This record gives sequence, C-alpha cells and structure tokens, in this order.
Amino acid sequence: LNSSTCTYTGSITLSATDISLSSGSVDVCAKAYDRLNQASTEKCTTILVDISQPVIDSTSLLLKDSKGKKVSHVSKSSIVSMELKVTDTGSGLSSVTADLSKFSSLGTKSGVCTTSGNTSYVCKWSNILIGITNSTNAIITFNATDKIGNSASASIVYSLGYDATGPVVSSILSDYSKNNTYYLGRGPQNITVLVTDAGVGFDEKNMFLDLGSITGNSHVQASDCVSKACVWSGITISSSSKDGGKYKVSMTSDSSDLLGNKLSKSATTQFIVDLTKPTIDSVELFRDKDPKNYFVTGDYIQADLNVTEDNHIVKAIANFSEIISGLSAEGTCVEDDYNEDKWLCTWSKSIGPLDSGKKTGYVHFEIKDAAGNIAKASKKVVVYSKEKDSKVPDYM
Repeated sequence: LNSSTCTYTGSITLSATDISLSSGSVDVCAKAYDRLNQASTEKCTTILVDISQPVIDSTSLLLKDSKGKKVSHVSKSSIVSMELKVTDTGSGLSSVTADLSKFSSLGTKSGVCTTSGNTSYVCKWSNILIGITNSTNAIITFNATDKIGNSASASIVYSLGYDATGPVVSSILSDYSKNNTYYLGRGPQNITVLVTDAGVGFDEKNMFLDLGSITGNSHVQASDCVSKACVWSGITISSSSKDGGKYKVSMTSDSSDLLGNKLSKSATTQFIVDLTKPTIDSVELFRDKDPKNYFVTGDYIQADLNVTEDNHIVKAIANFSEIISGLSAEGTCVEDDYNEDKWLCTWSKSIGPLDSGKKTGYVHFEIKDAAGNIAKASKKVVVYSKEKDSKVPDYM
C-alpha cells in the first residue's frame, strides 16, 4: 500500500501451462477487487506463450571439406566444417552447441546460426581438426536452446572413413598398341592411366602426367577421371625430331587423392613415337580367279596392296561403293618374312558382284599403322556391261 497515493501493487506467478497448454498468442486479463468486493475495470494484454522446444534435424548434419564437398573420409590432418539445420517456431533460436570430443580435441563448441526462413536456422562450425586414426562412427551430441530457455538435444552418428593411403597406378596406355607395345602418333590422341583408390577417391584436378620427354610439358593435368581410370585427351606431337624414338611417360610425384595422399604406387610406360604414315607402293585389282585386268558386270574382284611400314599395320579398309553399291571391306595385312618393313595387304575373298551396266569408279584404300597414321590411295576401275545388261553391250 502506498498511503500517499492510495495505490496497491501485487503479483501473481503463473507457469506457461497455467495460461495455455500450447504455444501461441494468449490474452491475459486482470481485475482488482476492494474489500467490499467491488471490481475494477478489466485490463487485458496479449502475450506469446512458447513451450515448444527447438527441433534438431538429424538428417541435415553435414561435414564439408575446404571445397564445400561432403566429407566421407579423412586423413590424419584433415580440417573440416560442419552444418546442421534447426527449426524453432517460438521465441527464436538462441544457441546451439556441439560436443565434438569423439573425433576432435575441440570438445564442446558453439555454432554460428543464421536464419534461412521465418523459423529455420542453419548452424555452422568451422576449422574442425579431425583427430582419428581409424574409421569410426562418431557420435556428435547437439544442444539447442531458444530465447526463453526451451532446450532440445540430439546425438547423431556420422560415419567417417580413415584414409592415409594414396592411389595405386597399374598401367599407362595409349590409343594404339600392338603386341603389348604402345605407340603415339601426331594426334590428337589419348593417354589412359588405370588407377584405383580404396579410400576417398580422386579426380582430374589432382592427377598429373609427366609428358616432358615427348611434348616438353612435365606437369599435365588429367582431362577426366572415373572410378578406375584417368584420361589425358587431345595430346599432339608436333616435333618431327621425336619420330621413331622411344620415350618414357609416368605420373608426377604430386599426384594424389582428394585428401592429398600422394600415390602409393606409380607406373612408367615406354612409348614408340611414330609420326610417319605408311607408304603404299602399289595397288593391284584383278578378277576373281582370272588374271585378266578388265572387269565385267557381275564379276567378283580381289585386291593386293604392297605397303612399306616401319612398325605395324593394324587396319586396312577398301571402299568399293562406287562399283559395288554400299560395300566396304577390311583386308588382311602380313609382313614379308624376308623384307623387313614390307607388307602385303590383300582382299582375297570374293568381293562383289560388280554393279550392272557400264560404269567407271574408284576403289579407295586406307591403311592405318599402330600409331594411328593413315595412308590413302585410290584405283580407277572400268566395269563393262554384258549384252543382257545393255542394249549396246561393250563386252562380248
């Protein structure tokens, strides 16, 4: 009682659940009664009742590396960041802590939380030094508190693989090979490295090839990598002085997996550089089982090519489509036992029949060596018509 102003003060303590059993806005009203039980005018005010705990989204937990990628494996010196989503529909989120002691010496650390919507928050922890030496299912305990003290906790399991071993390179290959010998031509061409990694894996940004002996570039980044191989594409050799030489190609010592573990095993391959295409010395066409050098509608044709090639011929294609509609055929090439570098390419099986009616066309040949160099030649053919094929036959 304040006797000078004749005013009274007093208080009533109520719990949130006395006012409302659910969160939300509630009108609270009060009246005062004198000793004669006469009531004052009612006064009301609106208050916000918040009895809801923050909600920790266990599925949102994510550890990231310095490039923002999800962390599945770590090494002995890995530093990661961490993210977690929390929702609070009441007074707002005040703090979130994480107990990192199961995999880091940091212990319990508070996150930095920012709103990502009216009631959603993203909490982040940075510069977490990992301190494990074996793969583990780490338990991280989070505690979230809102602005009026409602709190929630959750223990989340995060699987971390431990990887301190670098990739294993088994072989280095080119597009062209013969009898386990690998060749490089003028290009553009590819070099493929077969590589495996039992841990985190690798990508093209961390794998490098030493091509210094061939192109002068000793640190070439891979063009693309998949689970068990990396490819260096578009390789060209412009220096004619390399022709016929043997050069070694290997991975660089700083090639690594995604965690920075250097190669645990590398490989070296010796390549033969062949910049010279085969030389087609002669082309002979003849009728099937007949040495005569003219051709008649309905005939079958054979071909012989004499070729000079220092290394190996891997493919011989003849295009007969100008005299035999739509036909191309692959020949067989054999090196002469007595004359080194001399080859005979034959199309000895009956090829035909030649188109009806008189026509003139060319047979086009392509000879490819083991380095991908291609030689081309063409041979003109006149096909004569028979009486039954033409009103004015030119072959009788």
